Amino acid sequence: MTDFRRSQSESFHNTSFSSEANCHNDLNHLVKVNHHSMNHVDMTSHVGSSSLSIKSRDSAQGKNSRLITKRGNLNVKFESRIRCWCFRYLRDIFTTSVDLPWRYNILLVSASFVLSWVFFGAIYFSIAWLRGDFENLDNDKWQPCFRNFYNWKSALLYSIEAQTTIGFGFRSPTEQCGEAIFFLIFQTLVAQFLEAFIIGTFIGKFSRPKLRANTLMFSKQAVINREDGKIVFSFRIGDLRVKSPIVEGHVRLHMIRHHITKEGAFLPYRVFDMDIGHEVGLDRVFLVWPLLVTHVVDENSPLYDISKEDLLYSEFEVVAIFEGIVEATGTTTQLRTSYLPQEIQWGFEFENIIYETDGKHFVDFQRFHSTRPVPGFSPMSARTEKEQEDMRENTDMRGPIWQERPPDIERRSIHRSSTIRRTAEVESRL
Repeated sequence: MTDFRRSQSESFHNTSFSSEANCHNDLNHLVKVNHHSMNHVDMTSHVGSSSLSIKSRDSAQGKNSRLITKRGNLNVKFESRIRCWCFRYLRDIFTTSVDLPWRYNILLVSASFVLSWVFFGAIYFSIAWLRGDFENLDNDKWQPCFRNFYNWKSALLYSIEAQTTIGFGFRSPTEQCGEAIFFLIFQTLVAQFLEAFIIGTFIGKFSRPKLRANTLMFSKQAVINREDGKIVFSFRIGDLRVKSPIVEGHVRLHMIRHHITKEGAFLPYRVFDMDIGHEVGLDRVFLVWPLLVTHVVDENSPLYDISKEDLLYSEFEVVAIFEGIVEATGTTTQLRTSYLPQEIQWGFEFENIIYETDGKHFVDFQRFHSTRPVPGFSPMSARTEKEQEDMRENTDMRGPIWQERPPDIERRSIHRSSTIRRTAEVESRL
């Protein structure tokens, strides 16, 4: 079957995926599925098994698109959106503003202030023009709405001074027209709300829990080795901060890949959970120094059928998610990363970077990503190793027994253990 997968990967132009059914059954029959998408993906898969071969144009060039980037960003773009999606974003304008990049946020703030100054400046200019203040500039007996109001520039300066509370001084309103007083009050209220919104947005951007994740680290590579006699998949996570650690931290691990069900249905990008000890609490970590997160490759693992050779022709994405509470602010932060097959080292282990000297613990972060090979590590999959081990155990158990016991011992044991009522003749023989 390995030769078949290799021949398929060399002939197609898509990417090679590894998929398995829920029960990890053996190969039943071969099904060809043509999945027409933007890239026109052609697949050959083994239904009910762990082999799903998909080749893409990008992977043929050595490029693999991932769902989660190494920095934890989502690599997803919407080709089409629902109707009136812009209004949904505007209804949650605060979150939209916080999510905007700084350059757009600063541009939005500047534009908001300028537009408000121009808008209210135009209102004050219209009031002065309609009441005839500009026509009676030289009339000493005229009582204008605004003192020292000469043209559009005067109206704009008055609007800026009123909204920023700089102080009127030379240019100020009078009590002659109530509409000017009304719009002055209205502009003041608008300015208060606008400044409160901007201050809240900036504080939200500065105090975002996402920024705390900049001092958290995932190892660039993941490894597959052996721990306590079991094949394990592991990676390293660490925190650069010492005085403000993450509390209540926990880790989740998922595999994302294409999947074909026993019925032949194609499920693109299905998520499989990779257990790291949820039932016994091993997913909750106390990140005082770099820790290894370990997933045991057993019968329930999506890596159970993958060998070292299969890893070269398979494509999947292992997504690691770390969540915890920032001790300094009490907010929850999250760090994400992913590992592609080419970023998983088979038969390697992480080097030790924690040592003790003079009663203190030291961490060498320069070797945080360093790995070393494990001598004599088997290239076989966990399933193959388990089958060979069971075969050896059966051979060891049956060999001496079948050589020492008489030929009819099996028949006698069957009669003794049988629930059928035995006759006197059988009893005498026994």
